[in-house]
Amino acid sequence: MNHFCSSKVALTEDTLIAFGDSWFDYSRWACDCDGRTDALQELRVHGFQVIREALQGTRIRDTSVAALQLSRLPGRIEEQLRSGRNIKAILLSGGGNDIADQFFRLLNPAHQGEAWLNEEMTVSLIDRKIRNAFVNWLSSINKICLSASGLQRTLPILIHGYDYPIPDGRGHCLPFKTPWLAPVFQKQGYNDLELRVRYARHIIDRFNAMLACLPQRSELPNVQYVNLLGTLPGEFEKWSYRRYWENELHPTKQGWMLISQKFREALARLD
Repeated sequence: MNHFCSSKVALTEDTLIAFGDSWFDYSRWACDCDGRTDALQELRVHGFQVIREALQGTRIRDTSVAALQLSRLPGRIEEQLRSGRNIKAILLSGGGNDIADQFFRLLNPAHQGEAWLNEEMTVSLIDRKIRNAFVNWLSSINKICLSASGLQRTLPILIHGYDYPIPDGRGHCLPFKTPWLAPVFQKQGYNDLELRVRYARHIIDRFNAMLACLPQRSELPNVQYVNLLGTLPGEFEKWSYRRYWENELHPTKQGWMLISQKFREALARLD
């Protein structure tokens, strides 16, 4: 089957409304030679109607951005209901920019005899601040849905962690020109790539573990966590991971296709 041929895929009446960061807004900015795409674009290829409210660079802790993005949700809901379309789910992507912006504070210097990870800062950032921000976004979405004319019920919400990044120093074209992780590792004295990969995996595991617990909260029974860990091959032999990672934090078209498959599986379980 040719996954690149969107003209052969029939559109459904199922709509997805997406909020958050560049994992839902990469296609407008990417320079991938295989074509501009992201998780949402690939979901469109497979027949979903997608409404994109996400914006690259969004920090999940930024309350002003949350208010701006979510202010459009009531109108979007009413628009879809008037058109007779089913809103299958709301998607929320976030946390990556919060971690990248504070990454220096998560790493202790390599040559000071301390553990590499600043545990206190990691708990503060991931397990408190980012977690609380997610709860605020998710609770706000539910309140809007419950009060929306013609809906007045919660909708399924899908959240996701990211896959394991490769901190190899690759940036990208504007606005992603500067790499996010490698310069921080280098400044803190970590120059071995395989060591960086292992430490980055640990931080991403911590982030995903926090997200995986959110659906267990009594006030968020409609939230589902999509596990993307291990989706993108990360082999170093002949730099094969570069087929799937366009830069340190964003997949290539091949990578986005694999990510999209995980979302489609999660969406299918909602039926």
